[in-house]
Formats: sequence, structure tokens, C-alpha cells
Amino acid sequence: MSEKPNYEAYEQRIIELSTQLSESKKLEKALQESEKKYRHIVESTDDWVWSVDIKGIHTFTNKSIEQHLGYKVEESTGSDSFQLMHPDDKDGIQKTFQESVDQKKGWSDLVIRWIHKDGSIRYFESSAHPVFDGDDNLIGFNGIDRDITDRKQILERTERLNSLNERLLVSGGLNYKVKLITEEIIKIFKADFARIWMIKPGDLCDSECKHAKITEGPDVCRYRERCLHLLASSGRYTHIDGGHGRVPFGSYKIGKIASGDEPKFLTNDVVNDPRVSDHEWSIKLGLVSFAGYRLLSDDGGVIGVLALFSKQAISPEEDALLENLAATTTHIIQKAKTEEALRISHERFITVLDGIDATVYVADMQTYEILFMNKFMKDTFGKDLAGKICWNVFRGESGPCKHCKNSSLVDKNGMPTGVKVWQDENPITGKYYVNHDRAIQWTDGRLVKLQIATDITDLKTMEEELRQARKMESIGTLAGGIAHDFNNILFPIMGHTEMLLEDIPEDSPSRNSLKEIHTATLRAKNLVKQILTFSRQERSELNLMKIQPIIKETLKLIRATIPTTIEIKQDIQTDCGAVKADPTQIHQIVMNLATNAYHAVEETGGELNIRLKEVEFGDLDLFNPDINPPKYARLSISDTGKGMDKDIIKKIFDPFFTTKETGKGTGMGLSVVHGIVKNMNGTIKVDSRPDKGTEFHIYLPLAEAVIEQQQATNEASYIQNGTEHILLVDDENIVATVVKQMLERLGYQVTARTSSIEALEAFRASSDKFDIIITDMQMPNMSGDKLAFELTKIRPDIPILLCTGFSETMSEEKAFSMGIKGFLLKPIVLKDLSQKIREVLDSNKNKNTN
Repeated sequence: MSEKPNYEAYEQRIIELSTQLSESKKLEKALQESEKKYRHIVESTDDWVWSVDIKGIHTFTNKSIEQHLGYKVEESTGSDSFQLMHPDDKDGIQKTFQESVDQKKGWSDLVIRWIHKDGSIRYFESSAHPVFDGDDNLIGFNGIDRDITDRKQILERTERLNSLNERLLVSGGLNYKVKLITEEIIKIFKADFARIWMIKPGDLCDSECKHAKITEGPDVCRYRERCLHLLASSGRYTHIDGGHGRVPFGSYKIGKIASGDEPKFLTNDVVNDPRVSDHEWSIKLGLVSFAGYRLLSDDGGVIGVLALFSKQAISPEEDALLENLAATTTHIIQKAKTEEALRISHERFITVLDGIDATVYVADMQTYEILFMNKFMKDTFGKDLAGKICWNVFRGESGPCKHCKNSSLVDKNGMPTGVKVWQDENPITGKYYVNHDRAIQWTDGRLVKLQIATDITDLKTMEEELRQARKMESIGTLAGGIAHDFNNILFPIMGHTEMLLEDIPEDSPSRNSLKEIHTATLRAKNLVKQILTFSRQERSELNLMKIQPIIKETLKLIRATIPTTIEIKQDIQTDCGAVKADPTQIHQIVMNLATNAYHAVEETGGELNIRLKEVEFGDLDLFNPDINPPKYARLSISDTGKGMDKDIIKKIFDPFFTTKETGKGTGMGLSVVHGIVKNMNGTIKVDSRPDKGTEFHIYLPLAEAVIEQQQATNEASYIQNGTEHILLVDDENIVATVVKQMLERLGYQVTARTSSIEALEAFRASSDKFDIIITDMQMPNMSGDKLAFELTKIRPDIPILLCTGFSETMSEEKAFSMGIKGFLLKPIVLKDLSQKIREVLDSNKNKNTN
């Protein structure tokens, strides 16, 4: 039997449910009212209230966004907030946003630049807090952005004005300072253009001024002693020499501001204001406002006008700031007038400085502007450079000199510290000076630098000669090193080209190209050889020689280094006799004189002439009276350049004397040539006239002895083959590879090693199987000459052929004295290599047979 239902319990449960439902409806109503109240508050606030998800997508925004950024609510909702930010802020804000997402925290007082719909920039101060769902998951942020653009602009304007005032306190000329003021007016007040005039006597009244020609009407120039001179103009118009360059006092808008009863003229409606004459011009340029302010001196007198046009209205606050700026401008102009009076009072001081036979100048220590040069310095630099920047015109620098003593001339209290003495070579004059720097008070009361510099060039001559000698030694070493590397590059090119020429049929279209490559490598080889000859610094004994080949070899080098537009003519007498000379020094003579000749025609074009001729003894005063040989070899080098006068000719052999511009010579060339010729018991003469070119004559005494004709060798002119076994050693793998291929083509067996240590071990292991050693000179761990020494200790009769691109420690004579049988200079032509190998092998076989 079922239990009877408990109706009282049911009734109680129904009552409880009814009560809960009633309370739920009350809560829902309260929430709706709360939301309505909250939304009303949000929509009525001037601040921009927003919500975004964790990706920065707007999920809600109040109507203030339209007021501040021009976007409607429906345009913003669903948009990417980062796309509305200034591009320069975007990356940084995204990083901050992502950090907030990662750390589940908000931010406050974050300044963000947003782009208005019209393209303008607005500054906002942003704060936000995180929003979580019921499971405590971050779902976005709610935030408020407050527009601080106006506050930011006021702050920036104040900072700019403060900065301007600070800059105006620094020393500087009047024109610089009033230009600074007009430039800042453009930036601070967003003016279209701004100008400053100063009242001075008219200076163009009788010539260029158009106003002086007006004889009737309201704009007649009535006050020639009170003309408004335009000092500075910035913005749309920057020139100061146009129609507004001079304005009559009391005429036109500017002149009336200067003469009027009111201290200023302000309008925010230039297109309608009857006081503005050209309304169409204002409309065309989109101008809205004009402001003009009289510049009144301390005694109430008018000294000028400050005026500006703008495309936006000028607020009362801006008007007040501009009035203050006008007062500042007045102060600047009055101060400039005072400075002028002080300058005049220092004329006596200037006169004294002009009487000193040393370079004396005064320069502003902040701007580096030259304020004074004495007469001696003007003569040294060819003109008065006052107003220029000292580091630029005195030293050719692009910024303040590194050795500048300005910072040490005054102490932390701004007091002079005394004289600072230093010495240096001036890059403009080329002379050495001992400089005395000190701070003195200038005509306007500021501290400036006074420098007195004395020429000590003569005292530096010995020091310069030593420096030059060390420099030339370094250049020689460098040239040799470069030539060595270049030879190792040329060698494989030459070798592979020769092998390709052997392989390619005579009728192949590529053959001509290969021949051109081969010809070019031979020319490069000769050029390197000339560089090596010229770079040697060792002093050689004078030997009997004919100098024709040396002259021609040097001319090839010169031809490769000067433009083809300059013609080189040569007339070398083949039967001119022999002289006692050093070949390197002959190179140096020809190179120096030919380079001078090239510089003489470099700009205008022309020709160089080089002649060698045997001449009979004649003019006694030409030669050393203690020598007097009957005949001379005369080397003449001439140009068609601008020539020299007698005064310059007297100095050309003096050390360090040069007429060339900076960078074209040291002045040592001709003095070196003169010394070389004297050491050879010769004489040098020069013929030159302005605009008629220059010709140098080198007279070298002919030797009495006759150079014995060398017996023609029976050297074969063809490539010679062989079957012997060669040990090839070169640390450059590419060189070793090509030489191995070349030798194997000739029939030789070749064992190649790129390490001198490995080569020594291979030879020590089986010395009898090798017939000849071919080794490079310059190698790591063990050089070629040391390797040769070790090899001959193992087998004294082994013939060794030494190859080198360049070596300061090895010559052909030294190699032979060490027992080395052959010596070749890289890059090596296949024919020369094949002949030298056969020469060494055959000579060694004959020696062993005997």
C-alpha cells in the first residue's frame, strides 16, 4: 500500500519557489537599472571609454570617440585598435599590451598617439584593467583614454619658448638670433610665415628701393632716416631682399604698425578685415589671422616690428606669448647695438694685433665664428675670413677640431685659465706653428679665444725628412707584399690560359679571346715587375749600364697610371752610350719628373715629351768642373703646362717646397731627384716660363768603358719536354695544381706538396726517386731557402729550382751562392719554365758525368 502524499510539504516547497522567483525578478530589475545607469555615465563622459578583447579588437566604445578621433561608434566597434595608432608608437604599445595579456594585469597613464580620421595626431593618456570570465580566464580589457593633446601642446610650446630663450642667451650675431626667433614662431605657433624688421637709415633710397620712387599718395617714403629693414623671414617666404626688404616708416601695414598709437595689430579674419589690403591673396593662401607687434626700446622708442600670418586663429594666450616674444626681440636688437659700440672701442686693440708678424685671430668659443684676423694672417690665407667658421677655413675640417683647446681656456666658473701652448701642422698652409691660445673678453663682453701662432716650419724640417724616409720604406714593403700576392693570382690564370691555347684548335672562335687573356696577363706580369723594381729601397752601387730599357720600362708604368687623353711622346736614342747609375734611381728620376709633368697638364690637357740623346761637352757652367767628361747622356722631360716664373724656379729644389694643391705632392720629389743626379756626378737644369711649359734636362756623364756585348745564348725558343721525376712545393694549392698540370703535359712525373714540412718528409723517405726540386720561396713553417738547405743535407747533388713572386731576403745572386741551381720570378711562362728545368737538369747531368 502506497504512502499517503504529504500535502503540507508540497505547499511549503511551492511557497519557497515563489519567494525565490520574486527575489530573482527584483535582482534582474536592479541589474538592468544598474547597467542603464552605468551606460548613461559612460555615454555622458568626455573621456573615451572602450573595451577590447585579448587581440586588441574593439568590442565596445562610447560616443566620445567621434568627438576626439572623428570615428563613429559603429566604425570603431570590431576594428583593430592598433591600426588607429601612430606608426612610431604601434610596436611599443603592442609589446606593452601583450605583456599585460601575459601577466593578466592592466596599465595606467600610458601616453598613446592616435591618428584622427582627418589625419591629425591626438595625444591620449590611457588606463585599463583586465576583464575575466566566470572561469577566471582573461577575455579582454576595459579602459578609459583621456585626450591630453591641448595640455601636451601647451607643454611643448612652453618648452620650446624656454629653449629659445636659452639659445638666445648664447653668444651669436643679431641676424642669427632674429632668424632663430622667426624659425621658432613658425614651429611654436604654426604660423604660415613670420618676419622681423629693424629701423635703420635707408640705404637703397637713391638706387634700388621701389618705395623711394613713389612721389604721392599714402605710401610715400617720408622718413629716410627711419626705414624698416627686413632682418629675418621664415616659413613660406625666407628671402629678405624682395619687395618687403625695405618698408617706409608710416606706410603700408608694417610701416603703420611701427608708427601707430597701438602697440600691436591683431586680426583673426584677414579675408574680411579692411586693414588687410590684399584679401584675394589671403583667400588664395588660406590665411586666417595676422599679428603685428611694435618693438619698443627701454625709453619707449620704436626700433622695429615683428609680424606673422597664420592659417589658424590666434588665441588670447598665444597673443600674450607673442607679445613677450616681441619684448625678447627688442632686447636682442638693443643688445646688438650695445655690442656694436663696444666693438668700436676695441679698434685700438685691433691695430696692435695687426702689427704682429704672426698669425693672430679671434673666434667665438661656442659657434667657432671668426671675429678677427690680423693683417699677417689675412696675407697668409689670401683674404679676410671673418664671419666664417674657424675649423672649416683654417683647417678644412667638417666639424670642430679634435685638438681644439676651447674647453680648457675657461674654468667651471667661466674664468680664463691662462695660456695654452701647443704645436701642429696647418693642413691649409702646410706649415708648422707653435700656437698660444687664451680666453679674452670681446667687445660684447663675452669670452672669446685669442690665438697667436708662430711659424716653426724650418725647425720641423729634419723631423719631416725622417718621417718621409720611414713612410717610403713602409710603402716599399707594402708594394712588395702586394706584388707577391698578385703574382700568385696571375700564375694560375697564365698557366691555365697557356694550356687551353695548346688544347684549342687554331680555328676555334675562343682562341682569340684566350690570346687576349694571355697578352693581358703578360702585361700584368710586366707591370708587377716594374712595381717591384720601383719599390726596392736598398741602396745599390753605381754600375755601368745603358739606361734606355729602364726609361722605356718606367714609361710603361706611367702610361698605365695617367689618363689616355694625355699624350706621351718619346724619342730615345738607341745608340746613346752607357753611364754609371743605379737602375732604381733612374726609375725614380723618370717617375718623379714625368709625374710633375702630368700634374702640370692634368686639368688643361696637353702632352709629355721624354727624350734621351748623347751630347758633346759644351757649356762649362752646366757641369761639375771636377768631372768634365767629353760626352753626356741628356735625359729631357717636358710638358706643355702652365710653366713657372723665375722666383719659383729658384725654390723648386728646396725640400718641401711645392706649388701643388693639398694632396698632390709633399715637395720632396725634385729635391730627391737633385740629390740622385749629384750622386751620379751629373747636373740638372730647368727651362720654364709662365704659360710656356717646363723642361727638365738631366746630364749624366758617359762612361769611357764599353759594355761588352753578351754572347747570344743558344737558348731554345720553344717548349722543351722531359720525363724526369719532379718534387713540386708551393703552399698555394691553386698554384701547385696548375704547375703540376703544366709539367705533366711536358712529360714529367710530378709529386706535388703544399707544405714544405710534408715535402721534406717525402724527400727524406725516398730521395733517390726525385731528379729535381721546384719550390716556392715564401711559405709558412719553412721558407724555400731553408727547405733547400735541408734537402741538400739529405742529398747534396739534388738540383733545386727556386720560384718567388717577391722576397726582400732572397735574390738570384744569393740563391746561386746557396747552391740553388735555378731562379725564376712568378708568374712563370710555360716556355721559360720548361727551358729552365732542362737547363738545370742537363747542367747537373753534365757535371755528374765529368
